[in-house]
Amino acid sequence: MINFDFNEDSVNISENWQKWQIAERDACGDSQQCWDSFRIKISDIPSDLDAITMANNFIQNHKIKLDNYGVPEIDNAWRDGYEKTADKTNYYIPEYVTVIYPLQLNGESVRDQSGNYAGLRLNINILKNAVSGLNNLTPYRYESSSYELETSFDNIKKIAENGGLNRIYYSSPESDKTETVELGTPTRGYVQTYRYINGRNDELLVPALIFPVTKAPDSQFYYGGKYVVVPLAKDMLTDINNQPMPMYRAMDSTSGSAGPNVIEVAPVSLPAPIIENPRIEPPLKR
Repeated sequence: MINFDFNEDSVNISENWQKWQIAERDACGDSQQCWDSFRIKISDIPSDLDAITMANNFIQNHKIKLDNYGVPEIDNAWRDGYEKTADKTNYYIPEYVTVIYPLQLNGESVRDQSGNYAGLRLNINILKNAVSGLNNLTPYRYESSSYELETSFDNIKKIAENGGLNRIYYSSPESDKTETVELGTPTRGYVQTYRYINGRNDELLVPALIFPVTKAPDSQFYYGGKYVVVPLAKDMLTDINNQPMPMYRAMDSTSGSAGPNVIEVAPVSLPAPIIENPRIEPPLKR
């Protein structure tokens, strides 16, 4: 099934459900044993190389241009939960593998607000061993505008320590417990954001620093991604600074009182070349 969105100038491909059914599984009825026989096991997951090869073949066969995209990689976000769980036998493993071709702009990658790569995404149906979907195929025509970038080390570090564009949360039954998140050296890129004005939703690509999370609490109560994103547009930083600081409050099991759980973010020093002599660039608007 192919969907053309003329408002967003995008093409999306998805499974025609009737053509992708598995008759044997549909006939399982109430038999849990039958359904379980179709559950994906970790051994069923194709290697990254095999998945990328399937995606590349699909791209080539359908003559899709990759001029504006970088080297493909696998979205393995589900593995974080799999590695943490003690009961790996009953852990739900998705039936799809996603290959991402990162969008490139001025030689730098575009990220979503969580810090993960944004761009062309292809889904591989593991049970069918075939590419079954494609999202975000678009010509990416943008308008650019000039604006002021933040160059203060102290301001950028402060926002990174507060969790950046998407704040970091921690909630634990242990009242007043403090955990530390450590950040590595940031890289330059663009962050994909959206602005809704007068009934119109504009997509903006804003220069940003992307801090990798190098150490995070090994806990189910930690709600944070693998990156902390700090946009460099001064107007956006002002908006972020005006947001209230997040804090989860958990009930103390002994006293019944609520106490704060705190996340401390400790970034490394910012390398000067990343901040000095900033280019006056977008946000780019599509």
